[in-house]
Amino acid sequence: MLRSRISDYCQRYFVTVVEEGGFTRAAARLHLAQPGLSAQIRQMEKELGQPLLEWVGPSCRTRALHSPPLTRRDSR
Repeated sequence: MLRSRISDYCQRYFVTVVEEGGFTRAAARLHLAQPGLSAQIRQMEKELGQPLLEWVGPSCRTRALHSPPLTRRDSR
């Protein structure tokens, strides 16, 4: 089960990156340094054996996996 392999923090980090559309805004929202957040996501991708994000211009989005992609939440 995914939950047993990936910590709750890492799952929250991933969702925040997707919601914010990138690492810089997600790191600010999570009160983390951007390099540390990037390292956590890379580690999660390594543990799962596949990339989770793809870059589209200056932002990122989820890659097609076995479940529907998350959508960015409009905060306005």
